[in-house]
Amino acid sequence: MAKKELNINLLTARYFSVKYQFSIRGYLMLTNELKPLLRLFLIGLSVLHINQVIGETPKTYQEIENEKIEISMESIPHYVSELNPEIIKAKYFLSELHALDKGAGIWTNPTIQPGVIRNLNTREYNLSFGVSQKLLSSHKRKSQQSISSNKISLQDSALYLQIFRASEEARDLLIHLTSFHKKEKLLMEQLDNFEKLLALKTLFISQGEESEINAGYLEHRIFLKKQELENLKILNDTTRADLALIFGKSAPNNVALVFPDWKIPNTIPQVDLSKLEEHPEIKFRKSQIDLAHAQIRLEKNRKYTDPTLMAEVQSGIVEDIPIGFEQETSFRFGVSFQLPIWNDNSHNVKAKRIMAQQKEASLGFTKNELKTRAHSLRRNLETLLHNINNTRTIAISASEKRVESLNKFNKNGVASIDQVARAQTEHFEMELSLLSIEEQFLKLFNSYCSLFQINAIH
Repeated sequence: MAKKELNINLLTARYFSVKYQFSIRGYLMLTNELKPLLRLFLIGLSVLHINQVIGETPKTYQEIENEKIEISMESIPHYVSELNPEIIKAKYFLSELHALDKGAGIWTNPTIQPGVIRNLNTREYNLSFGVSQKLLSSHKRKSQQSISSNKISLQDSALYLQIFRASEEARDLLIHLTSFHKKEKLLMEQLDNFEKLLALKTLFISQGEESEINAGYLEHRIFLKKQELENLKILNDTTRADLALIFGKSAPNNVALVFPDWKIPNTIPQVDLSKLEEHPEIKFRKSQIDLAHAQIRLEKNRKYTDPTLMAEVQSGIVEDIPIGFEQETSFRFGVSFQLPIWNDNSHNVKAKRIMAQQKEASLGFTKNELKTRAHSLRRNLETLLHNINNTRTIAISASEKRVESLNKFNKNGVASIDQVARAQTEHFEMELSLLSIEEQFLKLFNSYCSLFQINAIH
């Protein structure tokens, strides 16, 4: 009778072992012909699971480096999202959070405790087999799931904010390069005019029609303009390299540029400040607040610890006893949990509430900062627009008239070539100054429109 009861208990114990090892044993029992097929099937499932978690496989460093792209004001956000190294790293982290989200709120695995005790004096064996399971309340499980989803939302908004900032920086650099392109054309035109004037002055001096006084003025201006062109090319190459790095490229030649239209609007568009609520910085701050409140709920639920259920069966055996000898078999069931007497987790709840208040204050500060920035940008844009209009209508117009009149006087022999050269120098310097003001205006205009998610420069 004792051995019969013992066999029943051992079968009960083996049930748990067989239950968890069935899939492994089943695989070992397969024929050699079926094992490769099953292995391919399992590999396919694992690849499918990885693709579901990470999404499309990101490009390698060499693929990004060798890919040739064409950058315009419209295409910048797309290429930033696809090629920027920091954005790619942030996407990997977001994929990791999505993978971890599948395990949020899952119960811990049960604990199995088999054991054998032998008494050397009485030659008795005591076999035991216990199972314990830690329970997770529905409130705590929902809190963990909420934190996991809020972490994903926070990283998603942080990723969008990174793309927004990198795109704005790239647009500024493209405007800067467009300004370099225009300044280079203007300097080349000025250099060509000076060289023509120098040839004409040399001819007039040889014919005795011009004095040799200030003969070196034009040579000096030509030397200065060539230096300006060299410096401009160095700045252009440096800026192009900075722009290429935003797209993960060390070779600027792999980034073709589409220069934006150099159009200055007549007025600054009026935009409703309520649209600032859609700014990526605001969404990021709101995601931080949502996560902080989810952490408060979890800390409140942690006041009571998770209970643990336990079940155990024990059976005693004595060696060399007659068959049918009654052996004692016992069962034990129980539950254990901690009482929140000394530590009710209130300090952690308070800390998380303070953190949530700090995040809410940061949201308020960010809103005020964006509104202040919008007002400041608008005032600066209006001032620059006024300066641009005045420079065009007054200074540029006056210098053009002066150059035209001196050219007429020079043909009539009244004005010297040196006077014409100085007038042209003043005119070109005025045009370069206007280009710098327009560049500053377009950069600020890009920042102003970006605040309200408007793409006004094409």
